[in-house]
This record gives sequence, structure tokens and C-alpha cells, in this order.
Amino acid sequence: MRSYSLDPHPSISVVREAIVAEVIAISALKASTEFTKLLSSLIIIVGYAIVFYDLNFKNNTGGYSM
Repeated sequence: MRSYSLDPHPSISVVREAIVAEVIAISALKASTEFTKLLSSLIIIVGYAIVFYDLNFKNNTGGYSM
């Protein structure tokens, strides 16, 4: 589990992290040229894994209320 002792709104941090990971993954999508370049493809896979983990974490902590 993550520790958010310094952040009064951990849900906002998780959503921010998911957005940043998705932007990076989308940026790498064009560079991967249809998944033919290994590094760009790995960035996409890791980026979307972070997004899915963060959103699953968010759903398990009680929604998007502040």
C-alpha cells in the first residue's frame, strides 16, 4: 500500500499520477511506430500498467470525493 502522509488529498495525487503516466504512454505511442521499437513499446506498456493500477487503487479507496 502507498503512504500519503504528507498529502491531505491522496485521491488527487493518484489521479495526477495516472494522468501523467497516460500522457507519457500516449507520447511514446507515436514513437513506437506500431510497436516495432522496443523501448517505446515498453514505455507504453509500463505507462498503461501504472494508469490501470492507479485507477484501480482509486476505485478501491471510495471514489472521487474530496
